Amino acid sequence: MCDNADVVSEQGPRRLWYWIAGLIALAGIGSAIAWGLISWNGLVETVDDFERIAVPGQARLDFSEATGYTIYYEESDQGPEATYFGTPGVEITNVATAEVLPVSTYLTDLTYNLGGRRGVALYTFEVDEPGEYEVVVTGEAGPNSGVELAFGPGIGGTLVWTILGALALLFGGFVLAIVVAVVVAVRRASVRRKYRQQALPPPPYAPPSPTPGWPIPPPPGHT
Repeated sequence: MCDNADVVSEQGPRRLWYWIAGLIALAGIGSAIAWGLISWNGLVETVDDFERIAVPGQARLDFSEATGYTIYYEESDQGPEATYFGTPGVEITNVATAEVLPVSTYLTDLTYNLGGRRGVALYTFEVDEPGEYEVVVTGEAGPNSGVELAFGPGIGGTLVWTILGALALLFGGFVLAIVVAVVVAVRRASVRRKYRQQALPPPPYAPPSPTPGWPIPPPPGHT
């Protein structure tokens, strides 16, 4: 003879599914952390690969792709913030054609503190013809400030996807775990109700009302 729990587990989802729901939630947390770490390391590598020119300074940079670039005001994150006087100016000239590229102010507030560097986006510009460009940076920085301008791709979109991707994995795992747990709970409750209904004893025998003029029939099994 089996007890009620055995009957319910045979006819409905087992309690193991609650553990599976918990594992799904943990998988969502782990995936969000992994996504964040991988994306963060990618951002650090991207920032490390930026071309840099001291303020003030001049250098030839090779822009190998026809795309948009961002110019970042950057300093080391070691010690106090550097002293800087005014906003640096930038002039970018195509070495082959002598064309001066237009430089626009970065319209949103983008800052970072990655790989021992902290920076803020200052300007953007478009490169239509890949090649060597003469870059002149003007301005005055404080003594031994270590202030530089960094040139590289925009990282705003990558930062957004890093955050949104981690949140999507985190909340997606929790939502899926909750759905599994709720479905299991509802189905188990349904099975328990069905079992209780089946386990109820039959109602006592009640003879039908006699037809007027006829005797009451005996219960089943009696003559």
